[in-house]
Amino acid sequence: ITAFTGLVGTASGGWLLEKFKAGAAATPAEATGLSAIMMAVSLPLSFIAFLVNSKTAFFIFLFVAELAIFAKEGPINSAMLWSVGEDLKPHAMAFSMLIAHLFGDIPSPPILGFLLDSTAEYAGTFMCKPGMTPDPVSTSGNNHSCTAPRIQITRQLLCFRI
Repeated sequence: ITAFTGLVGTASGGWLLEKFKAGAAATPAEATGLSAIMMAVSLPLSFIAFLVNSKTAFFIFLFVAELAIFAKEGPINSAMLWSVGEDLKPHAMAFSMLIAHLFGDIPSPPILGFLLDSTAEYAGTFMCKPGMTPDPVSTSGNNHSCTAPRIQITRQLLCFRI
């Protein structure tokens, strides 16, 4: 869903900007406005996606929300590039990516993890390391443990021919 909506959404954002421009060429203000509208459309759809009980409805809402999120990319990048001189365009794109990662991708996992840990109910759930299996004997109450799979050493494994 993300790969498809990324390609289609980004292209459709540029198409929408060209379709709804007021003059002969789109302006940074129009591009920023379209980006704001796309974010306003995507926010409630993203929220609703996690409230529905149907897997099909979840994916439909997620699809449309991501399409709107990616539709803002073309216009906002255009507005940014139109706002700086030719010699600053590479720096503007690099700075934009730096800020997006610095304030978005980097802090969001710990923040979301903290929010989930402080608000979610994890009773009865736990995770084992790869190769380990839940120990059914010790799963009473909140004392969960994992065990490594037992290797049966048989006579056939110990006896081999050269």
